[in-house]
Amino acid sequence: MLAFNFSDQAQTVPLEGNWRMLMETGARIEKNRITLPREGFGILVLSA
Repeated sequence: MLAFNFSDQAQTVPLEGNWRMLMETGARIEKNRITLPREGFGILVLSA
């Protein structure tokens, strides 16, 4: 999954499922939420 944040502020949103980061982009997964840095993105993969 690609997640984008076009805002000038970091954004945290709920995330369902067992996701992990595929590439280091500055995004963080904590419990069932993802935090995207301002004007940033995340590349995630669903773990089995």
